[in-house]
Amino acid sequence: MSSERRDNERNWADSPTEGNTNKSIARINTYASGNTRARQSFVLYGSSAASDPGWNVADATVFTPVITVDSRSGERTEYEATSIRRSAGKPLGSFRWLVWAASPTLGEIGGQNTTFEEMQVIPAAVK
Repeated sequence: MSSERRDNERNWADSPTEGNTNKSIARINTYASGNTRARQSFVLYGSSAASDPGWNVADATVFTPVITVDSRSGERTEYEATSIRRSAGKPLGSFRWLVWAASPTLGEIGGQNTTFEEMQVIPAAVK
């Protein structure tokens, strides 16, 4: 990856609401570590709301579910990563806000949660 592309990604991530506009998203990557805390269980939601949409991801007029990720049933590993993208280079969607609604990966409510080390949002190429 070129340093120019990294700079563009970092700038976009630092100011995702620049110009009060939605951004077309090509891919989203997550990385977690810590054996039992590396497992990932979340639903990713996107919103195009012009102002802060709050946290009610059940409101389908405000939030769109993008994907559900659940690696709890897999073999435990020290590190886990996901790369969320669509086929044929199509964008995931155009959003201003993203919410990772994470669930405990061990035990019931209040159990162990994922130790996310990195969440990377990569914008779609401007044509």
